[in-house]
Amino acid sequence: RLLEGRLDEAIPFSVSGADFSLSAEPVFAAPWRFASADISGNLQLTARKVAFDRIALSSGGLDVDGAGELWLAPDESGAERLAARFEAVASGRADKDTILAFWPVDLGADGREWVETNIHAGQVTSAEFVMDWPPGANDQGFLPNEHLTLDFDVEGATVQILEDVPPARNVVASGHMEGNSLTVDVASGDFSAWEIDTAEVLLPRFHPKGADMRVLASGRGPLQDLMRVLDESELNIGEVYGLNVDAMSGEGGLEIEFFRPMLTEVPEEDLRYNITGGFQGAAAPDIVREFGLTESNVRVEVTE
Repeated sequence: RLLEGRLDEAIPFSVSGADFSLSAEPVFAAPWRFASADISGNLQLTARKVAFDRIALSSGGLDVDGAGELWLAPDESGAERLAARFEAVASGRADKDTILAFWPVDLGADGREWVETNIHAGQVTSAEFVMDWPPGANDQGFLPNEHLTLDFDVEGATVQILEDVPPARNVVASGHMEGNSLTVDVASGDFSAWEIDTAEVLLPRFHPKGADMRVLASGRGPLQDLMRVLDESELNIGEVYGLNVDAMSGEGGLEIEFFRPMLTEVPEEDLRYNITGGFQGAAAPDIVREFGLTESNVRVEVTE
């Protein structure tokens, strides 16, 4: 029996099942597939509210435990609108597609699009989700930060931070998303032939568009490999500074800070970066006319 009680009282309900699928498209992009589900709560007809006292799910390698409520309430204009409040924690190992299946298409849509576009592989090992959605929360065309937080941990991820550079691979990272922003802190990973020590990717504001994305990273590796990556990117360092990248050698470490407006097309003059670090045994011929470096220890400081 699903429901039993008086209409003027909270009516308890419970639903459970195993090995089944459920579709809530188009609110969600794909059907949900559950190994098991156990949901209980109560229906409050006079308050026009559904309370979920416990939501226990197992899907795609993740175990989820949460609670929440849905209700109807007037917005500022007096129109009846749906409101929601949910909290959930998840643990296990799941791929990106499992996470996106449970992520509503229009909830933090820009953050969802960034994850879908830029994270190509990896396993989510834990997540904490809090949503407080009053009536009309996204009437501005986006969800303000205070109405959504999602914290997550990933391992073995492939992350495309910028379109014109190789992706970072084998990334171990934690992310913090709010309604209109996203931060990813990288604990380790590989970037081309470089080893990433730490990195932070900050997308401070999806709307209004045009805020500066900030990437701060430090790592160690061969000079030639990094310079080739930077030369093949929109920074175009070899051509800008007249450097013979293919003849460079040496090993060292750098800290790179890079700013880029969050727009599809960005003029070169709007790109900014700071590079500091050093290399041992560095060779860089023809830096200035016929002058160059051979087996040198070099300190690097570049600002643009």
